[in-house]
Amino acid sequence: MAPPRPRRSLLRPSLATKIVGQTVLSVTLTIAYFAIVSYRMNYQSEEERFGLALDRIAATAALSIDGDAHRRIQNSGDAASPEFRRIRDFLAAVRAANYLPHEDQIYTFHVVSHEDLRFAVMLQEKTFIGDRYHMVAANVPVLMQALDHNMATHTKLYRDEHGTWVSAYAPIRDSHGAIAGVLEVDYTVDQFLEEVNKKTLNIVFVSLIGLALSVLLSVALAIGVRRALRRIRSGIEAIRSENFSFRIRLQRSDELGLVAQQVNRMAETLSERFHMLKFLPRHTLEAIVRRSKLGESHQSERVHGAVFFSDIRGYTALSADTSDEELVQMLNHYLRRQAEIVQQHGGSIDKFMGDAVLALFVGEHAARQAVAAALEIRSAVDELNQKGVFRCPVHIGIGVSVGEMVLGEIGSEDRRERTPLGSVVNLASRLGSRAGSEEILVSEAVRAAIGPRLHTTLSQPVILKGFGEPQLAHWVESMDAPPDSAAAPASNPNANGGG
Repeated sequence: MAPPRPRRSLLRPSLATKIVGQTVLSVTLTIAYFAIVSYRMNYQSEEERFGLALDRIAATAALSIDGDAHRRIQNSGDAASPEFRRIRDFLAAVRAANYLPHEDQIYTFHVVSHEDLRFAVMLQEKTFIGDRYHMVAANVPVLMQALDHNMATHTKLYRDEHGTWVSAYAPIRDSHGAIAGVLEVDYTVDQFLEEVNKKTLNIVFVSLIGLALSVLLSVALAIGVRRALRRIRSGIEAIRSENFSFRIRLQRSDELGLVAQQVNRMAETLSERFHMLKFLPRHTLEAIVRRSKLGESHQSERVHGAVFFSDIRGYTALSADTSDEELVQMLNHYLRRQAEIVQQHGGSIDKFMGDAVLALFVGEHAARQAVAAALEIRSAVDELNQKGVFRCPVHIGIGVSVGEMVLGEIGSEDRRERTPLGSVVNLASRLGSRAGSEEILVSEAVRAAIGPRLHTTLSQPVILKGFGEPQLAHWVESMDAPPDSAAAPASNPNANGGG
């Protein structure tokens, strides 16, 4: 079952939203850039094309105008002069030859000064010789360039009240080479600019179609990425919840697919590690946590605690009469019950050694907790025998000792074990081996730690293997409950009982 999907803040855009947004933004900016560039290029192209054409018309026509005759045309009274008619007819021919649509697109004027320009020859029926010519301010530098360099020049596109124009200027020279006037040829480009605008709009229209397609593709991509990320996040949430059996089902060959595979492999590895925890005693897990969080590097520590040791009496004969499968089932039932009781009394299983159990109790009440666990285990095994849980009755012996011991790491660099070491451990093991069926033997230190609440049936020195002197042992019958709840055995249901 997939873990619940975590809520996402409404103020924080998802990755899918970012993908779509960035795609739309980048495509929109690209369209705007190319539309502007295309418009400017077409605009400049039209400007240059008409300007060069007008340059050629103006330069050629200016050379054919009689400058001396042009100089004599100064006022409206000269409109009937042969000089005016001759130049006017010539301008009409130039207009016709170059398909200039309007009669006001070619004319001449005198340059009195940079600020004073006067009309000379024009094609309109009503003449205005000598009237002041008001030139667009931006075109004055172009006119001055034509006069200074004695060459035809053209303006950029400019607008006035009559539309958008390109104008060309060419100086008219007299017989002495002096400037006798200027020929101006104008051309309106409004129609051509409309074509430029249409081309630009076509580009924008096609680009918008591309934008729509890119948005659809990015949305499809974003949906796929969002689904993939949801599955990956579900896998990570499952790992966080210790559901290591959850697998991300994602068939992708890109980086997200690779991430999903890696998360699945991580879940498999963590599942193996999680199951391995069952084989580690609690004190080993606590040491691992301390080393991971606090950076502790020491490999051993001295503690005060009680050591509990139990094993089955007559196990060899029992195993000879029982099949291997039945023996495993019986041991699991028997050892599971012992582990539960040890945990309930605040202890932890250090290891299972066949039919034997080694458990640790650490703390101020370690001796009392260990004996309480031993008494309850003896009763639990007797209850299991009475219920006929085992095919053959099981009889156990238990030994308990208390004192200082060392929790040390032993083994190689590749395989290590954290286990209790010291005479206290050896004493508990020997007492457990010395105990008969349903007997609980404790050391003198245990009796002294518990005091008069411990009731024994026998107390005597016993010779134990590995000890040079006889050790005083006590056969436990029962133990009184502590006088107050503060001294009650600590229950630790979450303690790890495996070994």
